[in-house]
Amino acid sequence: MWNPAEAPTRSPIPQVPQAPSSQAPGSPAPVASAAGEPTTPGHGNALGFTSAGGWRPATATHLQAYDVVVLAGGAARRFGGADKVLLPVAGRPMLERVLAAGAGARTTVVVGPRRPLPVAVRWTREDPPGSGPLAALAAGLSLCEAPITTVLAADMPMLDETVVAALVEAASADDVDGAVLTDDTGEQQPLAAAYRRQALQDVLTTIGDPRDRPMRLLLRALRLATVPNPRAALDCDTPDDLFHADRVAEQRLS
Repeated sequence: MWNPAEAPTRSPIPQVPQAPSSQAPGSPAPVASAAGEPTTPGHGNALGFTSAGGWRPATATHLQAYDVVVLAGGAARRFGGADKVLLPVAGRPMLERVLAAGAGARTTVVVGPRRPLPVAVRWTREDPPGSGPLAALAAGLSLCEAPITTVLAADMPMLDETVVAALVEAASADDVDGAVLTDDTGEQQPLAAAYRRQALQDVLTTIGDPRDRPMRLLLRALRLATVPNPRAALDCDTPDDLFHADRVAEQRLS
């Protein structure tokens, strides 16, 4: 039986630095640069940071091929039994917002009950339903083939394509197994992350039965870069969280 406490000690991974904060007041904060690449005068890195402080979003041609697994559970007690991921943020269901964030994926897998969606996805469920996010991730990973698997929780409505691009770019570095988003406290978000598919599969195989196992097992076993973005790391666990996310999203649109 694999014991996470016996996982090999790995050398520290440098935190991916934040982008220069030269945007106009009220505009969206830029996503962190990928893989900690420095920018030299007159040049930008793969995500488009430039010496002039400007920033442009990544394009798909800069990224490794990746698949997306979206974890979208069913009814939530804190929301009165409603299907939480279909609740709107700035007029759009959270699940649709997260699917849009992963629009550059080669294959999109949704783990959860089937719902009508405006885009084509592959559906699957953890077995049995409700046996935890690690089991859901394992179910989704079985349908992925790209070198990078991006894992997104459907209740994180502030994710967008540039955040996903930063995660994929950071996860593509030679000396890491993946990259995770971090919030304003530095806490890692394993359900807003990009992983090398084979490394992720190897850990899941070592863990064995993933049912009701904690996601922190992945954090202990994998060598992960971090991509700080407190706004994107916002998840909606309570109605108050949903209200806050709705206000933030509406402010971005105004």
